[in-house]
Amino acid sequence: STHCISSAASDVYKRQYVTSITHAIVCVVLSTIAMFYICGGNQTVFNSDECINTVRYIHIWALIHTCGYFIVDFFFIFFVIKGNSALDYQTYAHHIIAVCTFYQTLYFMDVMVVFGVMLLFMEISTVFVSLRWLLFTHGYSHTKWYVANAVCMFFTFLLGRLIYQVYICVWYLGDWVYAEYMKKNLTFYQGTVIAEMAIMVLLSIVLNSYWMWLMIKMIFRVCLLYTSDAADDMQ
Repeated sequence: STHCISSAASDVYKRQYVTSITHAIVCVVLSTIAMFYICGGNQTVFNSDECINTVRYIHIWALIHTCGYFIVDFFFIFFVIKGNSALDYQTYAHHIIAVCTFYQTLYFMDVMVVFGVMLLFMEISTVFVSLRWLLFTHGYSHTKWYVANAVCMFFTFLLGRLIYQVYICVWYLGDWVYAEYMKKNLTFYQGTVIAEMAIMVLLSIVLNSYWMWLMIKMIFRVCLLYTSDAADDMQ
């Protein structure tokens, strides 16, 4: 019975990491199209107020796609694996807050929806995070592919989940919230949803900073391991 449970959990983990790569790629593609190509002409969310304030079908598809993934991922971790590690609890909190916030932004159909899709571009690092687990699980942790993936993971995480996230939060969402607050256009419910999104983003920044630190330590460890193996081969 224990073996069956362990085997089932292992299968779920493999399914999760493969599915997460698919989800991440779709997120990045939809987010990129929504930011740079959907508005027509040379308009992007970064140079056009009309573009960043106009909700289109692609934004709805992107958010519903991600909410569906989070719900399924939560189900397997909580009910099948019965995860109780610190990472599992972080995942539970992240998925619950994200799903509730994204669905509520669809009620207002304003810049918060567009911003939510902009946030999905951060999933670019998830591709390499999941590949790391797959490479390690299948015995490729001592290969050049593992090192190359670690480097890609580091830079996509740094640029996508830290620098990019802070940039769009400060210069776009923060600016819009301040302008709406000054014009007294925010309802109590809208302010509540904005507060939820702010909590989600701030927690994400804190956790990503922590994982960035762990990643730096991991890269040094992997590089030392790779150079050590290379030295052994030369001898």
